[in-house]
Amino acid sequence: MIGFCYPLVILGLIVSTIYVVASLRRHGASAGYRLHRFDAADSRPLRGIMALLIVMTHVSFKYSETDTCWGFTSFGAPIVSTFFFLSGYGLVVQYERKGRAYLDGFIRKSMSKILPPFVLASLIWMSVSCIFMDGDISDNLIGFIVFRPPLPYSWFVYALVLFYLAFYFVFRYVRQMNVSRQIVLLMFTLMMTIVFRMLKFEVYWYISLFAFNIGAMYGGYKDVVNNIFREYTMGVLIALIVMLGGMMIFNIRTGLLAFIPLGIIVPVLIMGSGARYWLLSELGKVSYEIYLAHGIVVPILSLYGLSWGVCIMLAESMSLALAIVIKRVISSCNSFILLQRVFNW
Repeated sequence: MIGFCYPLVILGLIVSTIYVVASLRRHGASAGYRLHRFDAADSRPLRGIMALLIVMTHVSFKYSETDTCWGFTSFGAPIVSTFFFLSGYGLVVQYERKGRAYLDGFIRKSMSKILPPFVLASLIWMSVSCIFMDGDISDNLIGFIVFRPPLPYSWFVYALVLFYLAFYFVFRYVRQMNVSRQIVLLMFTLMMTIVFRMLKFEVYWYISLFAFNIGAMYGGYKDVVNNIFREYTMGVLIALIVMLGGMMIFNIRTGLLAFIPLGIIVPVLIMGSGARYWLLSELGKVSYEIYLAHGIVVPILSLYGLSWGVCIMLAESMSLALAIVIKRVISSCNSFILLQRVFNW
């Protein structure tokens, strides 16, 4: 399953090299060429694309290994790696911009963004499965506690919550230089990986986790990394290709998937602001909800014997529609709660 993504990784890095070299030659070192800073607006289109691809991936799992669509099943782990990379990067960049004030109320604010959509999507799925699919309500409720979430494909929410909590405690209480915080975060991810493997969790629970650390490191040292990319472009990308090739040969999948996002981020850095891609930016705003919603839509569609193409179109459109509904419901609830606080209801 993972093997299919290897040539895509190398191809992505080669395309990255072409973009970098072409831009350097076009602008010239004397023109003060700089890599784009890659802020939140740039990441939204990428998040939107990743969300659509993850729907395609999980639809493809429902079809035979002999079908041509089976190759899309290799996209899952690289997509989740990119998602974790962006999460780690975003947290560190926000902290550097706002300082320790960013940590004030951090757990409440971050959990209020992650958990309500997850709970709502889970309740929708539990209702559907118990009414139409012989689901067991008690088994579903126990699953929340024992890291066996009832909502399909929602395991990443647990990893995300653990990462956010780790980030908060590390950046709140580890007050030494940035490198110390990065090391502690890395050790936490290593511990997560070991525990998940000891508990015999499925491989997808831990294979992409280290991408969060790569994103956090890039966020903490982006100016240094960008300068290295600019000054030693070919050398860096050749080194990445060699390193990834070694990981492929020795089947070091967790390391390979941790570095895959770099092959995606470099072209984005070169191409400039992603905010200009309005439609993809809007899609990126509901990307998290798409991840959740497709866990409801894909299992239902798989019951009807649809062709792969039809199933893809329906899954993408229905997941997007349900994602928008989930986001608006949560937003409306938050607005009502805010009004209650303002007027002391």
